[in-house]
Amino acid sequence: MINEINKMEDYLSIGQLSTMTGIGVHTLRVWEKRYGAPLSERLPSGHRRYSKEEVPRLKAIASALQSGYRASKVVSATMEELQGLMGLASFVEPKKNNEVKET
Repeated sequence: MINEINKMEDYLSIGQLSTMTGIGVHTLRVWEKRYGAPLSERLPSGHRRYSKEEVPRLKAIASALQSGYRASKVVSATMEELQGLMGLASFVEPKKNNEVKET
């Protein structure tokens, strides 16, 4: 359960996670039940909360699924395993405009 050490701002609701990753709420629930991932913590009310650290991995999973990989192969995969499947360059975050100097 989320405690004071794990602050609420470090977590997302299932709806927020769905919006950030493009993966449907129902799909996230099914994956958690079927594959044990993504991991969630439960509030006393029973609502799920997901670590913000899951977002890049779930985006990589969505990309792998669009490339034809099966959910059973990629949903439980680590980021390193996904990078190996898809190629490292696919998951490098683009730099923000203010970090790149135009010449």
